[in-house]
Amino acid sequence: MLGTTKDNIVIMDTKMKLSVFYRAIESLSKGVVITDPNLPENPIVYCNSAFEVITGYTRHEVIGRTKQLLKGPGTDQRSAEFLRSAISEGRNCEIVILNYKKDGTPFWNDLSISPVSDDNGNLTNIVALFIDVTERKKMEEEFLKSQKIESVGVLAGGIAHDFNNLLTGIMGNISVSMMHMNEQGESLRVLKEAEKACLMAKDLTRQLLTFSKGGAPLKKVIALESRINEWAEFVLRGSNVRGEFHITEDLWRTEADEGQLSQVIQNLVLNAIQAMPGGGVIKIMALNKLISPVDSLPLKNGKYIQITVEDNGSGIMEEHLTKIFDPYFTTKQAGSGLGLATVYSIIDNHGGLIRVESELGTGTKFYIYLPASEQEPGVEEEKPGELKTGQGRVLIMDDNETVRKVLGEMLSFLGYETDFTGDGNQFIELYRAAHLKGAPFEAAILDLTIQGGMGGREAIEMLLRIDPGARAIVSSGFSNDPIMCDYEKYGFKGVITKPYNIASISKTLYKVCKK
Repeated sequence: MLGTTKDNIVIMDTKMKLSVFYRAIESLSKGVVITDPNLPENPIVYCNSAFEVITGYTRHEVIGRTKQLLKGPGTDQRSAEFLRSAISEGRNCEIVILNYKKDGTPFWNDLSISPVSDDNGNLTNIVALFIDVTERKKMEEEFLKSQKIESVGVLAGGIAHDFNNLLTGIMGNISVSMMHMNEQGESLRVLKEAEKACLMAKDLTRQLLTFSKGGAPLKKVIALESRINEWAEFVLRGSNVRGEFHITEDLWRTEADEGQLSQVIQNLVLNAIQAMPGGGVIKIMALNKLISPVDSLPLKNGKYIQITVEDNGSGIMEEHLTKIFDPYFTTKQAGSGLGLATVYSIIDNHGGLIRVESELGTGTKFYIYLPASEQEPGVEEEKPGELKTGQGRVLIMDDNETVRKVLGEMLSFLGYETDFTGDGNQFIELYRAAHLKGAPFEAAILDLTIQGGMGGREAIEMLLRIDPGARAIVSSGFSNDPIMCDYEKYGFKGVITKPYNIASISKTLYKVCKK
């Protein structure tokens, strides 16, 4: 029997400590790897159960091998150099590095390296603790993306505001010019084309805002027969893809944001064009659809407009079909992953539904369902060029001189007298003075945003204290602002988005002055 000596006690004590140490390591949820730096290539001499769970490797597969087995083509070489340097210098370090599991799945590894030395300062082992932080990394990346999108939104808003002011001046002058021309003639035709191009440019700025903010729709009752064709042809122009249109003549109307719906059609058509680099045909269909429980669609029963956009392109892989509407998901090298996510958001905000069917190598079909308008039959939309004249004084508040000038010309042509101001405080003073004199303004048009001063949001509150019955119209190039979408809640009687032409401002003023 072995006698009890001091050395035996030390050995037993050491074994007991090691036993406790390894049991503690086994209970950790973090992966643990211990390597021996004194052997060639620093091989793994121990790993715990958590390492096996995280990486998919068993201990039998990793003992004696190097940590290189976790590296792959996506491993950052600078991070690998940093780790090698820290180990060789015997210093602690922490780093997040991309590694690979046994099945080739990449994962982000939050790694902590600690050199272990004996009593004489000789390096004996390297202990590495790590956890899989892939989900955290994804969340961080999504957060960074959302910050970038928010920054783009601020930029887009500023661009839209300034650009729409310019377009208002252009469209307004075009409108006034057309009013002074004969009904027929080449010059009139050219001006109408220029006005149409301005409206397309307006839609582009609204697309920027919807992309960045996902704004609430500014709805009105519209007929889609001609608009679907026009929106699609705008994207098809100059491509090697031809559009075929099959649209029911008696297509029901819908209550929708015209700019946002144009974005939906144009995004889907653009996707179809990109799926057919060699050219082809895009079929665009629209028909009336009565939804019932038989259809098994997550929609309320009732009348809908069904729009189909079909291509014969490359198709979508089955495993991607459930992800294509997810933000930032894209299979395109240069894609943002926001196009279809925005489309989904727009349709959802309209109380509709979008579905997709696709077969690899055959093509893709997108189905859109929009609720039909409940507008009473027989109520007709006003003619696009119809002017509504009026009389009385209108107070205009806008900080852009070009807008003030062209708006004054349009209102003068319509029969109104105008006063102007580029400042919210002066606006209130002018309105109060006219009200006290008993010669109130017939209506007021307030720009929502005044650079460096009081805008429409603040001015309307003060205005209603002076005159609770004030006929105020809010105007802005920020079409997605909550006030523009729900203007009556804030005390306005009407809304007009920039850029506008003489026909749209005449109808808005006419309706407001009748209230």
